[in-house]
Amino acid sequence: MYAMKVLHYIPSLNSTDPTVVALLNTVMEQAKSNRVYVATLTAAKLSNPLRGVVIYRLRKRENRFVNLVSLQSRFLQVLYSVMPDIVHVHGCWSYVGSKICIWSKNRNFDVIISPHEQLNQDVINDKFWSKRLPAILFYQRKQIKRASALFSNSNKETKSLKKLGWNRRIEMPLITEEIAMDAIPASERESEGLYTLYQKVTDSTYYQKMHEHEKAAFSALLHTGLAEDDETRLLNAQSILNLRNLNLASWRRIFLLATDQDVLQIVETGITRMQLSVPNIHTASIARYGSKNDTATTPLSSRQLFTSSKKSQKQLSTINNKDFRAIYVMLENIKALIRSGRLRVRHLCDYYSLIRHIDIDEDTLLKSMKSVGDDRFMGRIHQVLQEMLYLEPGFMPVAAIDDRGTEKIRKKITHFLSL
Repeated sequence: MYAMKVLHYIPSLNSTDPTVVALLNTVMEQAKSNRVYVATLTAAKLSNPLRGVVIYRLRKRENRFVNLVSLQSRFLQVLYSVMPDIVHVHGCWSYVGSKICIWSKNRNFDVIISPHEQLNQDVINDKFWSKRLPAILFYQRKQIKRASALFSNSNKETKSLKKLGWNRRIEMPLITEEIAMDAIPASERESEGLYTLYQKVTDSTYYQKMHEHEKAAFSALLHTGLAEDDETRLLNAQSILNLRNLNLASWRRIFLLATDQDVLQIVETGITRMQLSVPNIHTASIARYGSKNDTATTPLSSRQLFTSSKKSQKQLSTINNKDFRAIYVMLENIKALIRSGRLRVRHLCDYYSLIRHIDIDEDTLLKSMKSVGDDRFMGRIHQVLQEMLYLEPGFMPVAAIDDRGTEKIRKKITHFLSL
């Protein structure tokens, strides 16, 4: 697996604090196989240097009020300088820590939080009314809910976090029964558990990390996989070069997206037709968190409407042409899936396959779609297919339309993909 860049936020690097020392040992263990960075407010003189770890001091002045004004700017400078795969925030009950979590999440960086037993019930009960409750209402609950996942150090802490219910993505180091707890150093155990969690989180939020050239490669493979065998002009030279230059991480994200969108077979067909040499990636064996989006698993029907709308049924009855009816049903079904947030790329591929290979009178179709008020929606979907599946203008029964309505559809599809 490829190395990761991890940015830890540790409020204070105090070499006299045993908890911090244990944490720093874990950080140095991570640095053996990953690129590790630490952001901190204060750093006392360390008895042992952090080998292989880059330290950033966020607080340049001791005045806390002056520091709060410049802290965001300083942290974002560090964040975009490092461009980490994971931001790992340590500890709770810190307003600065909560802001670092929110600043990172708002910019699509994955955030892991290690509460370090600070969310156990006995800690929450201590000074609950005067200290804990205001913090919970003001920032602590929001911080935990926004985190990509939580890392627990013990069964007791795991039970406490589950009882709170603020975030269900809770992980802890797994030690098999055959291996005694003292057979592996604690820092090495925790580092291994953290790396597993990092990988699980990044594999669960892969779409936010996809680069434009990876999305273009995904589209090119779908276009090629959906083409007829006798079609020779599939891709231009730039698209072919892009496909041949993809690395392991890129292919991993493409295969994950293809699996989630139920187009893996189409992508594999495109790979075969392009005679590409790709890494052997089994997405079924990749540990991930479940999607928040309840996508539809049924194909896009061209005969039966997904909606029970009387208006749609009435409009369908006015269309006599068999092919036109199929197109109308598919368009209405796409509308229903978009409204319910259950649209998959597979559904767009089903519609693409119908209109690209159907032989119809385009002028008559346009009149028919105008009569039921679907002509503009059809043009907007064609614009999306042109961008996502490389649908050529010559295969569009209705010309593509790129307007505010198209942008709304585009944003919704992107939102569905990123869930």
